[in-house]
Amino acid sequence: MLEAVLRTPLKIRSWTFQMQTLKVAVAQVVIGTLNFALVSACLREVMAANADVSYLKAATAFALANVAILVTHAAWRPGRS
Repeated sequence: MLEAVLRTPLKIRSWTFQMQTLKVAVAQVVIGTLNFALVSACLREVMAANADVSYLKAATAFALANVAILVTHAAWRPGRS
């Protein structure tokens, strides 16, 4: 969505990033959201084999697991303790 605001390539130090078109950015958000919803539905069905789990609980568990992975991945750096 940065494309809507930033018209020139984004430059950070020696790296240059060409922004995607707004159409591609919107498509990525829509497809990503649909993928998230479908994976949550699959997770709910797997969990329902052993317990009565609502879709909202399964989606929440999936979202929190994704956040935890992102946080721990960002905090871990090879060669540092």
